[in-house]
Amino acid sequence: MSREDWIVVTKAEALAAACAALRAAGCDDSHARAAAQVLVRAEEDGCTSHGLFRLPGFLAALKCGKATGDAAPDVTPLAPGVVRVDGRRGLSPLATEIAREKIAKLARENGIAAAAITNVHHFSALWVDIEPLVAQGLGALICTAYVPFVAPAGAHTALLRHERSCLRISDRRRRLHLRSGVRRHGARRIADCGARRRHRAGGRGRRAGRPADARSRSKSCSARSRRSAATRARRSR
Repeated sequence: MSREDWIVVTKAEALAAACAALRAAGCDDSHARAAAQVLVRAEEDGCTSHGLFRLPGFLAALKCGKATGDAAPDVTPLAPGVVRVDGRRGLSPLATEIAREKIAKLARENGIAAAAITNVHHFSALWVDIEPLVAQGLGALICTAYVPFVAPAGAHTALLRHERSCLRISDRRRRLHLRSGVRRHGARRIADCGARRRHRAGGRGRRAGRPADARSRSKSCSARSRRSAATRARRSR
């Protein structure tokens, strides 16, 4: 697709279109607004895989009954600094928005706070969920948990699951972004947002879109993989 084929829309137009689609699929105004905002924000950040690209997934979940678009989240205090937000099978953005409002106040009163968001359909970017807290001068950690749904190679029973986490610390000079999840080798990765953006902007030390240190790690991993394969081959003889 060439640039001439692109359709350029403003943020307001994207929000309006996403809200209209979500309302047509069964969302009330609150759910439609919250879900549209997280999708458009991810699109704004340049992460198209978590932006409007995910709108059809939200719509499919609503239409097939996997999620509801008109359930009001239920908030239950569990401790002075802990609340539980039951999404009642609704889309997660609205429940997360309500949880943010609660724990921002509790964190300032108690020094720390936590929210357990349950019974929701989560299908959006995690950093978008907590950046409003960081904008208020708070540090925030968010994570997801899911049931096993991927069977390893050669197996028939689901064992692996997709779990993500994101950490943001309020610091004008530096933001730490932690991402973790189950990958092929169970690796976990910690990346400095500032360094990653400098690589993107300056391009120094890059080849094929990866920093030099990432290339060296990739080479060493490949060498270890070859040695492991050779060892397994010798043992099988």
